[in-house]
Amino acid sequence: PSGVGEHERGNHVALVSGGMDSAVAAHVAVRWGPADLLVYLDTGTGLDANREYVEELADALGEQLWTLRTKVDYEERVAEHGFPGPSQHSKMYRSLKERQIGRLATLSSGRGNASDLHLWTGVRRQESTRRMGNVEPEQDGPRWTWDAPIHDWTKAECRQYIDHFDLPTNDLWNDLGRSGDCFC
Repeated sequence: PSGVGEHERGNHVALVSGGMDSAVAAHVAVRWGPADLLVYLDTGTGLDANREYVEELADALGEQLWTLRTKVDYEERVAEHGFPGPSQHSKMYRSLKERQIGRLATLSSGRGNASDLHLWTGVRRQESTRRMGNVEPEQDGPRWTWDAPIHDWTKAECRQYIDHFDLPTNDLWNDLGRSGDCFC
């Protein structure tokens, strides 16, 4: 994959959601890139089977897995404000996931330079029309850099990659058509 292995400094972490794309990107990040840690952002709204798959993937990759759990009580939030609709996606993302990434940036400063934190992610341009215009191989975040090693891959290429490297699969991919990490 292009761009992989070009990063020599900094903290490199592969974010894993339990989805097919994040599994492929995590494998790329640890096999050809400098990532040596997997992080699962537990939103408190996901399925146990998804978390178990993420643990299985970490074992298969031979990498340490950190699970960062949100402090937000989703049920309490829904009781107060109702279920968030699509217009609330950004707010819920910040509340359930981005705060955890901020904690990771703070924690990573003990591993080196916080400003050099790289988060490897499985976002792909072909996932949606919105992502087609927004996904870049590397993008600056608030206190970190997003690395998207499979940004221009197709779903078929991801499936071929999983088969080629015999990576474990998540039953939820077929049952739900996606991972079961967040149901906000």
